[in-house]
Amino acid sequence: MQSFNHIDKGVLCIIGLMLALGEISAEAQTDPNRLYTVDDLQQGNTISLMGEWRYHSGDDLAWADPQLDDRDWEWINPTLSAGNMPKDGWKGYGWFRTTVKVDSTLWDTPLGLVVQFQVGASEVYLNGRHIYSFGKVGLTQAEEKAYWERTPRSLLFDRQEEQVIAVRFSNFSLDWFVAQLGNGGFGFYLADLNNAMDQNIAATADAKIDIMLFAGAPLLFAILHFFLFRYYPQNPQNLYYALVTVSNSAFFWLLFQTKVFESDPVQYVHLLNVQIAITPLVFLSSLLFVYFFIHENIPKKFWIWLALGLLINIVQWFLIGYKAPILIGIFVLATCIEMLRVIVVTVINKKPHRWIICTGFAGLAVPSLHWFLVHLGTIERIVEYPFEEWGFLVLYISMSLYLARTVAQTNKDKEFIHGAFGQYLSPAVVNQIVANPEMVKQLGGEERYMTAFFSDVASFSTISEHLTPTELVHFVNEYLSEMCEILESHGATIDKFEGDAILAFFGAPISYEDHAQRAVRAAIDQQQKLVEMRTRWRDDTQQPSHLHQLQQQWENTGRTFWQVRMGMTAGDIVVGNMGSKNRTDYTMMGDAVNLAARFESGQKIYGTSIMVNDRIYEVVKDEVETRKLDLIQVVGKSEAVAAYEILGRKGELETQTYQVLDLYAQGMEAYERFDFKAALRFFVQALQLVPSDGPSALYRDRCQEYIEKPPIDLIYRAHEK
Repeated sequence: MQSFNHIDKGVLCIIGLMLALGEISAEAQTDPNRLYTVDDLQQGNTISLMGEWRYHSGDDLAWADPQLDDRDWEWINPTLSAGNMPKDGWKGYGWFRTTVKVDSTLWDTPLGLVVQFQVGASEVYLNGRHIYSFGKVGLTQAEEKAYWERTPRSLLFDRQEEQVIAVRFSNFSLDWFVAQLGNGGFGFYLADLNNAMDQNIAATADAKIDIMLFAGAPLLFAILHFFLFRYYPQNPQNLYYALVTVSNSAFFWLLFQTKVFESDPVQYVHLLNVQIAITPLVFLSSLLFVYFFIHENIPKKFWIWLALGLLINIVQWFLIGYKAPILIGIFVLATCIEMLRVIVVTVINKKPHRWIICTGFAGLAVPSLHWFLVHLGTIERIVEYPFEEWGFLVLYISMSLYLARTVAQTNKDKEFIHGAFGQYLSPAVVNQIVANPEMVKQLGGEERYMTAFFSDVASFSTISEHLTPTELVHFVNEYLSEMCEILESHGATIDKFEGDAILAFFGAPISYEDHAQRAVRAAIDQQQKLVEMRTRWRDDTQQPSHLHQLQQQWENTGRTFWQVRMGMTAGDIVVGNMGSKNRTDYTMMGDAVNLAARFESGQKIYGTSIMVNDRIYEVVKDEVETRKLDLIQVVGKSEAVAAYEILGRKGELETQTYQVLDLYAQGMEAYERFDFKAALRFFVQALQLVPSDGPSALYRDRCQEYIEKPPIDLIYRAHEK
């Protein structure tokens, strides 16, 4: 008799497991009058203990005594199925006894006691001696610890013909197990110890290998195809195949966990139910993938299949029981037939290169259909195990060929695009065209709400005068590399370089809802990186000596060496491929772009490093430290815009800086009330703490001027770009 641990594997193994549990009572039963010999254990045969045993409710250790007169005990099968319960009902615990007759060839012969099935806890006694405990038998549910032991245990019969086996058993969740599995008791059998151990070791080793092959390999395929879909989303088949393989991986992982490895029976049932629920998803994802052989989009009929699969799963979860998988099995059978139909249509329509995938899914559907019909008893097994598993291997191998073909074709297209457009389009745009080839048909732009970024080095002309052309190029390239790396890490698209200036934008071609936050975080990180770079330049003996002298001179007077001003504005911006017929570039234009440029250059009068408009301020004010700088009317515009300074992330400024910001805020409050004398006092106090604070110095001077000659309004009107 086969061990319960070695039920056939295949596409619908879950149904086989459940049917096996439901049919345990139908296994070959122990014949109490038969005299077993060593010949009965030859060629892997076993001695079944699955027949009826004597049963008595209650608990008394004296009931293990082989001399006990148990003739008044009732007969019952210890599997405890729905139609096989004690006359007075199950009380949660009880004793079972059976007698096995053996001749002298089995005396002192090491046998293997195998727990074929157990969902409670048991203590096993042989001729009155306690030999094993499987779990912990309890007289209350709190005391009980159920366990399913999968490893064969050694057993030696005494030198006598009649061997009495008594089992003290408890299961306080019997009704639940019966509803789930069809059985709530236990079942043992005896086998040659060496054969039983070898089978168990082989089954465990096979399971570990199978987990790698049939759970690990599909997971790798899922990851590869998912990234291929991310790389080339125009081919959704990669995503659908990732769903196929990841659901297969989960299915087989659960299968081998429930088939071989020791476990808590409750956990076993939960894993079994999850496996049952996953089964329709395996075949639904496979069907979705197959439909794309003959359809360009998801066909309406698939949604019917999906609704039906979900409905069956819902029914299963609400009507969980050992017969529930039959309904899912019928659904799987119908899905396999539909997949075969689509494959036939694909072959008839002579779709190019489809024979590879058709072969793979035929390898999945045909063995699955074969397995199902065998277990329904409709046909005899045509091909022996592991026909079903090889069907899955055919699928995976064929898909690896398909993957190789797809990657090769994608790379070929990529090389063509790079060759055709790489000479006159920026790398970022080329990569977007690779992912979205339809972009090459567009010459123009679209309007998006996004963020423009401008940065420039203050007093760059003065610095460049101290460097040779070669030194200048090296120095600027080092700076640009560091800054661009930060920008790109936050999702920016580098538009262009104008000497030391960087023009970039956030929100195109890849759209980000948090484009303003990304831009501000990038600017803060750049300013922090500049602090590190100044320290590195100061300590780097390889830098030109006259540059060291200039840096030292500026820092001695409180002037920042290599100060970078950054202006950012969020607004409606036109972005796209723009240029002539012979040369295009992916760039931006619009009022928001011009304003960002004005913000960058306009910071000269404020002595600040990061300036943003009110649209950015509103979305970042809770995560960064800010202060209002001014109402500015730039050249060519009639309306003023509010400008704000970004100083750093929340909580990261020095204590003295927070004191300055507090005084500055009070000064601005008085300033906006036109109380310039009060405002002046606050700005002066701020400068006493930090004399280099540019905005405080600016407003100190303004207040002194406005005290003498009050203004009509508080708008700063720029006279130059």
